[in-house]
Amino acid sequence: MPRSNKKWCAHPISHQGSRKLGPGALCPRGDRPIDSDLDAFITQEYYQADAIVGFALCDGELLRRTCYETETSRFHTHLGVHVSSPSVDSPISAGGHSMIESVEMRYKFEQAKELLNQVFDALGIAKIRDVRQTNQLDKQVTTAIELIRSAAEALRHVQDVAQLPSHSSPKLADKEYLLDGSKCLIKSSDPDEQIRLLTLAPPEWGCVKVEEYFEISRYLAQKSISLRVSYGRLAVPVDWRGNTCLEPLLVQEIIDFYNDDAISRQSPNKRDVIHIQKNPIAIRHMSMTVGQAYQLFVQQLQAKQGTNSVKKSSFYNLRPKWIKIKKPHDVCTCIYHENFELHIQSWNNLGVNTMDMKSLIAECVCFSQTETCYFRECDDCKWLQPGGFLFSELVCCQNVTIDDSVAWMTWKSAVSSKRVVDADDEPTSVAKISMQRVSGSIRDLLDEFDVKWTKFAIHHYCTRQQQEYIKKIKEEACSNATAVVQMDFAENPALIVQHEIQQANWTTPQATIFTVHITVDKTIQHSLAFVSDHLDHNIDFVHAAQKVIVQFIRDRYSAVKRVNYVTDGAPQHFKSNKSMLNLTYHESAFGIPAVWTFSATAHGKGPVDGIGAALKYRATRRVLSGRRTDTILTPQELYQFASPIPRSMCFILVGKIYS
Repeated sequence: MPRSNKKWCAHPISHQGSRKLGPGALCPRGDRPIDSDLDAFITQEYYQADAIVGFALCDGELLRRTCYETETSRFHTHLGVHVSSPSVDSPISAGGHSMIESVEMRYKFEQAKELLNQVFDALGIAKIRDVRQTNQLDKQVTTAIELIRSAAEALRHVQDVAQLPSHSSPKLADKEYLLDGSKCLIKSSDPDEQIRLLTLAPPEWGCVKVEEYFEISRYLAQKSISLRVSYGRLAVPVDWRGNTCLEPLLVQEIIDFYNDDAISRQSPNKRDVIHIQKNPIAIRHMSMTVGQAYQLFVQQLQAKQGTNSVKKSSFYNLRPKWIKIKKPHDVCTCIYHENFELHIQSWNNLGVNTMDMKSLIAECVCFSQTETCYFRECDDCKWLQPGGFLFSELVCCQNVTIDDSVAWMTWKSAVSSKRVVDADDEPTSVAKISMQRVSGSIRDLLDEFDVKWTKFAIHHYCTRQQQEYIKKIKEEACSNATAVVQMDFAENPALIVQHEIQQANWTTPQATIFTVHITVDKTIQHSLAFVSDHLDHNIDFVHAAQKVIVQFIRDRYSAVKRVNYVTDGAPQHFKSNKSMLNLTYHESAFGIPAVWTFSATAHGKGPVDGIGAALKYRATRRVLSGRRTDTILTPQELYQFASPIPRSMCFILVGKIYS
C-alpha cells in the first residue's frame, strides 16, 4: 500500500484514538502551520503538564482550523492580550516573524481601522469594507480631510478680514489652486524642467501614480523618481550623452546665415552647380573665412539676447554643401575695396602688426561709426588717418624703420591715346585699368593709405548702408504692399555644338539671358529667366522685361501696391537718365508705382547670378551628351528645352526689340 503524503492535524489530545489510515479514518487534515511561539506553548501545556515525556511537536507540523483557533485563543489569553481571531478564509503565512510581533501589528491594524470607521461614520462617509482597495481608502480619507478642513474654516470665519491672524494656514481651495497651478507649470515646461519639478512628488508615490496625477509620460515619471533618489529634490538632470543636439530653429538659422548675400555670393559660372536630392543648386562662395562668419553670427545671437549658443565646430559642420570656402577666379570686384585690401596685405608682410580691413577702419572712426565719421565731418575723428595709426604701430617695432623699402600691388588706370565719341558728340579718353607692382618706402605706402582713405571711407559706408537697406526691404516685402524685384543680365551663353568642326569656332551663335528674382514675402519667391535673340544689353530690353514682370506679379498677387527694383549701377542698361525717365512714367504705363534701388559699384551680386548659372548648366549638359538631336542651335530651342524644367523657375521668350 503506498505511503500517504497527507499532513494530519498534530494536536496531541483532540484526536486521540482516531484512525489515520484505512476505511474508517477519522483524523482530520491540518492546514495551519505552527510558529515557534505557539509550538512552545502547546508543548508546555500538553506534553510537559501531562508528563508525556519524549513527545514534542516537530517542524512543519500542521493543525486543523478549529484546533489552531482554539490554541491561538488560549495562547492570547495566556499572554493577556485579547484580539480578534484571524480570518477563516485566509491561512496564516509561514513567515519567520514571531507571534508577539504579529499580534501587535494586528492589534494596531484593528485599532486604526476602528478609528477610521468612527471618523467616517461621524462624517457620513461609508465605512471601510476592504482594506485592499487602497485607492478607495485614499479617496475616503481625502474626503474626510476636506470636510474637517471646511468645518474648521467655517468656525474660524469672521466678518472683519483684518482680524484674521497673519500666520493662518491656507484654505483647502487655495491649496487646490496651487496644485492646479503646479500641474500647469509642469505641462508647459520643457522635458528637463518637467523632470526637475516632478521630484517634488511625495516619496511614497510610484511612477504609475505620478504619471496619472500629473498626466505625463511614464518615462518622465521614472526619470524624476530616479533623479530624486540619487540627487534629492529639485536636482537638475544631467545629460550624460555628451554634446547635446542643437535646436532645429537654430540649425535653420545657421543655414540661412550661410546663404545670406553678406556672407556668401552665388556663382554665375554655369559649371558651379551641384545636385542635392536630384535638384540642381547653384554653388555659393564665401566672401570671408568661417571664423569671421562665426564671429558675426555670435554677435547676432548676443544682440538678440537669447539663450541659444553654438560652438565653432558645430557652426563649421552645419555649413551647407553648396557653400564653398575655396574661392574661384574672382572677377567684377570693387576697385576701392580691392586696392585697400592689397595695401593691407603689403603692410602685413612687414611683420609689424597684423591688421585687417575691419579693425583698421575701427581705428579711424568713432566707436558709434555714424555717417559724419565716414564723410570726415565728425569733430572727434575727422583728423584720424590710417597712415598715422600704422605709423604709431611702426614706432614700437625695432626691426623695421619708416625708410625701409616695400613693394605693393595696386589697380591703376592709364589714359589711352585712343579717343572715342560719346552720345553728346564730345571726345573722351578711354581709361585702361591694370594691376601694377609699385616699389617705394614704407612712408610712401602710408601716404598711399591716406590718399585712398577719403574715397574709400565714403564708398565703404554707402556700400554697407545699401546692403542693409536691400536686406531690409526684402524682409519687409509683403503680398499686399511692396514686391522686391532684383534683376540683372547674365553673360551671354554660347550655343555650342558637340563634335564641332574647326571652322565653326568663329561663328558660334549666342543668346541673351535676363534673370529676375521676385520676393513677395519671406516665404514666397519666384525666379524668372528671359531668353532672347536680342544680344544688346540696353535700356530697351529692360523696359520690355519690366512690362512682363509687372504683369506676372499682378496676375498672381493683385494686392501688391508697389514694385521696388533692385539692380547694380551699370549705366548702359540700368543707372542712366533714360531709366529714370521710364521710372517716372512707370505708374501710367504699367498701372503700378515703382521705385528703383541701386547697389554700390561692383557690389550688386545676388540670387539672380545663380538663376543664369542653373539654366546654362542644364543646357550645356544636354548638348555635351553627344546626341545630335539634343543640339541647341537658336535661342528659341534654348527656351523650348528650358521651359519644362525646373518647376521652381519660369522661362519667358522675348524676340528682337527694335527701338
